[in-house]
Amino acid sequence: MLRAANLVAAAPIDRVTSSHAAVVRLGLSTVKSIVTGSIVSAQVRDVSDSVLRMNELWRHVVATGLLAEAASTGGDRGTAFTAGLLHDLGRLALVAHSAARYSRVVDTRREGG
Repeated sequence: MLRAANLVAAAPIDRVTSSHAAVVRLGLSTVKSIVTGSIVSAQVRDVSDSVLRMNELWRHVVATGLLAEAASTGGDRGTAFTAGLLHDLGRLALVAHSAARYSRVVDTRREGG
């Protein structure tokens, strides 16, 4: 959060050095998005990259979150971002439960099945 609060895009006049100041500068919605992203990222580190291309998946879910946030009309845009970020959570659960079976399903689908 400190890194995000001190980005040029956040227009920092003074450098943020506490989590409280970072929350104030970024806003609760942005902080919730950062925390959710961090939690998801930490949970998927153990998933085999050979079965599920983690960099590709991570780019996909972040892009989906950003698109959902941009497409959101009214309401909480942070919630739309979080929904986009979590929309493929089932794939991670499948890999965590049985990576070999998930890999066979993906291979079958790639072959047109």
